Amino acid sequence: MTMPDRDLDYEAIRRNVEKGVQDQRQFYRRLFFGINLTIYLVTMLIVWGVAVFNAQTGSGLYDGRLAEAAIVLLPTVMWGFVILCHAALLYTESATAEKTMREQVLARELGEEILRTATSYDDREKPKRDNATSLSEQIALTDDGELVYAEESGIDGQVGAYRRA
Repeated sequence: MTMPDRDLDYEAIRRNVEKGVQDQRQFYRRLFFGINLTIYLVTMLIVWGVAVFNAQTGSGLYDGRLAEAAIVLLPTVMWGFVILCHAALLYTESATAEKTMREQVLARELGEEILRTATSYDDREKPKRDNATSLSEQIALTDDGELVYAEESGIDGQVGAYRRA
């Protein structure tokens, strides 16, 4: 026996599922970033503590020997760069960054469309009245002061003589 198909809004259910998955994904990304940052800080405290308080390694750091300095500085800088990239990734996937990016893209697209429209508008020439091609578009002034179409007045070729400037 199956449950009768009621008026379920499958689109709303799908949107809720997608939002839930997105929220959960964002939560785990932030959690893993926090874990990564915590392990980095603890590890670097231990590495730098050993390097500074160990007589052999500490003297190598202060004397300028490259091997001892590289053992401490290389992981610090490289892992720090990874943490920075991880933070940048979290920011670009956040709602704030998405809103900012959408606004920037919208402003750019609107600006380009306005420029495109303005350029095409400037290329067009305003139609002149003197360039009327048919006699029905030309208006003449008769002797008694009335405006008539040139073909109605019977003036055919003399329209320009009756036109008031």
